[in-house]
Amino acid sequence: MKVYTNLELSKGYEHWKASLDDLGPEMRAVGMKIIFFGCEADDENKVHMIVEMPSIETAEKFMGNPKIQQKRVDAGVILDSQVAIPLAG
Repeated sequence: MKVYTNLELSKGYEHWKASLDDLGPEMRAVGMKIIFFGCEADDENKVHMIVEMPSIETAEKFMGNPKIQQKRVDAGVILDSQVAIPLAG
């Protein structure tokens, strides 16, 4: 399934983007893949993504992992800002 998600950053887009490689192996291990990501043209702290994953439960379990949460915080993600919307089609 594909999921549209957006989130806010505290350390800027370039810092977050550089941190993606650190999460890549763990994302692939659970079948998650980022199809597209980018920040808003007028606000580098607002990121939008399309993520492919086996199920929304996969993402919930992944995001609930304390180790993953810490890596995301270190990357500048404001955890409670994230919205995920499953897509049909």
